[in-house]
Amino acid sequence: MEQGSSLATKLKRPNPLLCQQCQVWDSVSNVVQPFHGFHDESTLAELSRKPNCLICRAIVAAVNTRCAESETPQALISSDILVTNDGPFFLDGGTQPRVSEHTASRIDSTHHKRAVIRLIIKLKVHSLSKGPVNEDGPHETTLTFAMTPQFYMQFSKGFFQFRVQSLISVEPWEIPFFDVSLLKMWTRGCNSIHGTKCVEISGVVTSRLPEGFRVIDVDSMRIAKPTGSVGFVALSYMWQEEGDSDNMQLEQKNRKQLEVPGALNDISLPHIISDAISLCKDLGERHLWVDRLCIIQDDESSKHDQIAGMDKIYRSATLTIIVATNSRDGEGIPGYHKWPRKSSVWRPERDCNVEGSRASELNGMRTIVNTSLWNKRGWTFQERILSRRRLFVTDFAVIFECSQGRAIEELTFQKQGSHKTPSSWKGSLHRMFSRIASPPGRTTSFQEQLLNESEARHIPMFTKESMYGEIDYNIKSTLSLLDFFNWVEDYSSRQLSFSSDIFDAFAGVGNQLSELLGTQMILGVPEKYLPQALMWSNGGQSQKRTHARNVQIPSWTWASSQTRIDYYWIIGGTSYSYNSARNLYIVTLVYFYVQDPQLGLRKVNIEERWIDKLVTIDKFQEDEEEFYELKGYSKKYIPGAWRSMATWQQCPHSANKIQAHRDLDPATSSIANTMPGCLVFNTTVATLKLARDIPRRREDAWDNAPPEHHVAIFNSTGERVGRLSKMSPQWIDAHVDRGGTYDFIVISGALVDSGTRKRMADFLRDYDRDYDMWRLHVMLVERLPFEPYVVRRIDVGYIFAHKWKDCSPRWETVVLT
Repeated sequence: MEQGSSLATKLKRPNPLLCQQCQVWDSVSNVVQPFHGFHDESTLAELSRKPNCLICRAIVAAVNTRCAESETPQALISSDILVTNDGPFFLDGGTQPRVSEHTASRIDSTHHKRAVIRLIIKLKVHSLSKGPVNEDGPHETTLTFAMTPQFYMQFSKGFFQFRVQSLISVEPWEIPFFDVSLLKMWTRGCNSIHGTKCVEISGVVTSRLPEGFRVIDVDSMRIAKPTGSVGFVALSYMWQEEGDSDNMQLEQKNRKQLEVPGALNDISLPHIISDAISLCKDLGERHLWVDRLCIIQDDESSKHDQIAGMDKIYRSATLTIIVATNSRDGEGIPGYHKWPRKSSVWRPERDCNVEGSRASELNGMRTIVNTSLWNKRGWTFQERILSRRRLFVTDFAVIFECSQGRAIEELTFQKQGSHKTPSSWKGSLHRMFSRIASPPGRTTSFQEQLLNESEARHIPMFTKESMYGEIDYNIKSTLSLLDFFNWVEDYSSRQLSFSSDIFDAFAGVGNQLSELLGTQMILGVPEKYLPQALMWSNGGQSQKRTHARNVQIPSWTWASSQTRIDYYWIIGGTSYSYNSARNLYIVTLVYFYVQDPQLGLRKVNIEERWIDKLVTIDKFQEDEEEFYELKGYSKKYIPGAWRSMATWQQCPHSANKIQAHRDLDPATSSIANTMPGCLVFNTTVATLKLARDIPRRREDAWDNAPPEHHVAIFNSTGERVGRLSKMSPQWIDAHVDRGGTYDFIVISGALVDSGTRKRMADFLRDYDRDYDMWRLHVMLVERLPFEPYVVRRIDVGYIFAHKWKDCSPRWETVVLT
């Protein structure tokens, strides 16, 4: 704040519309300055006793609105609610590099009698404990919720037009409807600047779409079967739970009727579909694809073809309108026509920069879209991934996303007080948004600079924000096994109305994985990477899915789990922050066969590896000493060639010992004929003991996340030889504490993950001289009552390779069903 302004503030008389604590809000410079401190804690009762204070009254109204309809305990009274006010923040995150520009852009002085500031206030609402006061004084508090409501503040002006005087009003500031012209600018700007990187602008040839493909012709208001090339918008939404209009769908009996021009005008459609039709017209699009009206719902053959070709449909759409809301109550598209959006009081808390610019970070994708009920549904998963361009319409804002970045409507909110149309923003916001299109500190080429300039001019509010910490939902030519892990973890956490849809709702994604990974899919798993893909964990949860539509689901595929699975332990980190794909490199130790329903028992075409080298087991045996030297790795945290050779030559299950155990047991193979989808393979098996391990918290877990519970593996002499990834407390209580023995089978070999290798090398070398950086990936199995060795998967873990010889392993032909 400038010295003169500071002096003027000190000499000013108190504003009678503010209480003593809130007088700091009476200065425009205080409010907009990034480094001015704001922090106040008061009970809701204390704030309520100051009804004449503009700030206190606005905060009380916002908190009461939230408390009245939230899950806050009804018995909680205002004196038990503590409200923390962290002051003003602004919806201009990343748009201004200098403090002076932030300050200037935050004041709307277009009116000659007043100045306007549009902002959000960060509030944390705590419930005070009922217990005794702690020795230190204050009561313990529990965070009930945090909120960042939006407010519209007006300041009077003095005799001189540009000299701001006092705060005169504080009102809720809401943007109930979005401007369709902004959305058109986004899509047309992307067409112009990004072109075929994002979409096939000229449309797609219908022969590339599933046979019987239909669309809604929004001009003639009928269902049509297009010919030649067609451009269309797809709709992703949640079906209404109940209601007469929601029963309207395309069926064999009404197909011809709905193909008549004007037919859709004569029927009652769900509000969300009728809104989508209207929005398409407003966007200048003629065709709309909606599953309910474009798939014949009672024609099983045609329906199957459409579902199997879902990747072709969504990949071909010029745009997918995604209604990412939290209700299925039959309302229309929020922010459009007669459906105003929810108040900012209900918006999930924004990330606010307290120490720096006091700007609100652009977290709408993470806090609104990713947490929505829409994003928890199983079928919407592939609709999101397969779409090339997405228009997320949420309860609070709109976000446009293409393969090159995102455009965020919230960045326009502060400019909406000037009553300018979006087309007039091009010039005034060009410089601002070219900065977020090219983040500070990033070196760009001349061509990139030209592209950023064009994006800022033609795609307002476009940003190439970092996606660190987010799953990448875009299908790219660089698709890898890591993406598969990401997507399966996400998909397995979602809800399906019919559990048997587990493969159908993943079919389109599976088609893309198959094409880009260069391998066919086996029951939701990429065949080439079967050994790695088997290493999923769900904590030993006993709820298993055994059947999909016309498919028996074996226990080895992630699709058998009724709960969320993850690959955290094999990667050495969260799925979206993998430090290296090298953590997925394995030592091939098993030849797998699958009982294919069409082809019978056949060999699985896995990618054979020796860690970083693609080499067959046969080739490795010819010159194994050459491969023990891991030349592609830093020497610092890698076992020496002599140690690797010693480990594997002494290990009862290694590449040079597989040759003697290649032939499957005929009796065991024969029983596999009755078990479609089972895996059959020769491997070593050991019967071992389990004991509780020390619970630990994941390094990436939120503060309130429960610690993970691990189980240590011991051999018959009581020596610790390995660990299960993580197990649920319920499984541990039911199994580990009761004693007994359990069978483990070898799936592959691997190096310890890079993070653990470093920690072990730095800290444990002097404490455990017997420590080795080679592991066997193993599966805990339950034997079924068959004479051959038939088992069901329970979970996965690892055993140190140099300890396997101390586990009395034996070779078996295993049927994993």
